[in-house]
Amino acid sequence: MRPGPLERILALGQQSPSHPAVSHGDRRLSYGELGELIQRLASSIRSHGIERRAVAGEQAVGVAMAPSIDQVATVLAIQLAGYPYLPLPLDEAPVRRREAILDDGEPWLIIADEIGGPVYAGSPVIFSLEALSTPGSSATAADEHELDADDLAYLIYTSGSTGTPKGVDMRWGALSNLVAWQTGDERLGSPARTAMLTPLTFDVSLQEIYGTLATGGTLVVLDP
Repeated sequence: MRPGPLERILALGQQSPSHPAVSHGDRRLSYGELGELIQRLASSIRSHGIERRAVAGEQAVGVAMAPSIDQVATVLAIQLAGYPYLPLPLDEAPVRRREAILDDGEPWLIIADEIGGPVYAGSPVIFSLEALSTPGSSATAADEHELDADDLAYLIYTSGSTGTPKGVDMRWGALSNLVAWQTGDERLGSPARTAMLTPLTFDVSLQEIYGTLATGGTLVVLDP
């Protein structure tokens, strides 16, 4: 079973395929295009997970990407594939913090762009988005993991300013309740265009993503 807020985003790809979903600079994707990209990436991630015997709902996929449309699509694809995502810090983070997060979070796969790739080049489980997007073996519907409220939606780490970074896990039940409140509160309205200002390493970013896309708004990704 797909989580409610993600299901709504994919449904909008069928109901309003030409409506603008996300933009970054001069690039734009409609809900139809975003849905197709999410599902294609999710199928590839699921196939890699089967090969590596990764445990859906528990073992995280790292994301080492700068703000972009592809970053948003990758996060949603990881979750659609049944895995929690783990946002990884880029160049600005001390090496010790990056190493502590990798050691504790133990991502079975890291998806990186041209900025995050060199930072985590020593990892044996790193994949570029281009390599992940290359057509190959695809998982079938029978391989889909039915998400449970107790499954991990994402794993995020504190700054570690007072010591070792601490992992905080968010379960699907809590995340779905949060998004349901946010998208159902009439005082907040239905966003037409919302700026994505928060880095992925801060979990308010997911409220910006779901709070906008699950209600048919347009998410505008801004450069840091």
